[in-house]
Amino acid sequence: MEISKNGYSFFIDKMATETDKELIQRSWFIVNQLDELDSENFKTKFEKIVKMSRIWYNIKYLHCKYIEPVMSNISEKEADNYC
Repeated sequence: MEISKNGYSFFIDKMATETDKELIQRSWFIVNQLDELDSENFKTKFEKIVKMSRIWYNIKYLHCKYIEPVMSNISEKEADNYC
């Protein structure tokens, strides 16, 4: 799926277990983290956010549990930036 924000366009790959609606929501989770990116480490940080979005997906849709620091980090990201 292609999504744009702040003049950047990104292609987010759909995971095998993901519906179209879930892909859209995960894509927005990703792009809403982009305010934290600087141009110097853009690719590395973007890849980290994509990995984080997969954890977010697992928590939200598959009801997975992770260690407390991971759960807190995802909850903060979701509360601060997710639409």
